[in-house]
Amino acid sequence: MKRPALLLMVSVMATMLATLLVTAGEAEARKARRPRVPRVLAPTRSEVATLLAAKLGHKATVSKLVGPAGALRWAALYLVRDHRRNTARYGVATVSRAPVTPEGAQGPISIDGTAELPTAATPSELIEPVQWGTAALKDQDGDGKPELFVIYGYNGPMEAALGDIYHRELALLNLDGAPTLALHLELDERPEAMASREVLSKWSFSKPVPGSPPEVTMTSTIGDYDDRARARKVSVVKVTYRWDAVGDRWLRVAR
Repeated sequence: MKRPALLLMVSVMATMLATLLVTAGEAEARKARRPRVPRVLAPTRSEVATLLAAKLGHKATVSKLVGPAGALRWAALYLVRDHRRNTARYGVATVSRAPVTPEGAQGPISIDGTAELPTAATPSELIEPVQWGTAALKDQDGDGKPELFVIYGYNGPMEAALGDIYHRELALLNLDGAPTLALHLELDERPEAMASREVLSKWSFSKPVPGSPPEVTMTSTIGDYDDRARARKVSVVKVTYRWDAVGDRWLRVAR
């Protein structure tokens, strides 16, 4: 390579390097001038438990927080225990946090509302502690807003000569402001006693279809004890629920 060409190449490369250094320096300067906005932190379970105790008037155990659901809002899953009776109740609270202050401090949290979940029987802790199962945010009705999807199971009260029955249930809750129940399904009844009815259920949500409201179908296998056969006689029942946009809830379809 001739000397003039080599000098020209070196000059071009030096110019490019200088341009890159200047650009990088300007980017760093802009970044330094830009005010740092603190990330909004999710509330802790202990913070929510303190607020719940003040709102409910008694202690509540916060099991988990799910979210955020929308702008700075979480769903808190909690239990209210009666140690004297060895029972518990399921509850859901919507929790909001105010935006970060101009000074950069985290905003305060507040309880928007609470809702107690329905149960087919009184959850008993005589055998084992009551616990939550699956919990997730899902837009099952397709309205663009996530609902809280929860599965919860528990042992019912102990009955003489029959034992207890294990129950499993499903609930969907809207989280606009205070939580509201949109759907409740009693899925399973698993008795200790052979003579008691057994119910085992599966469910499926329909795929979104434009112009058609979504549905959920619960298929239950029911076993009723037959004294003559000394075994359970099995039948299958299907029940369908359809989303009602006006009430923002799922209604049973008559078929």
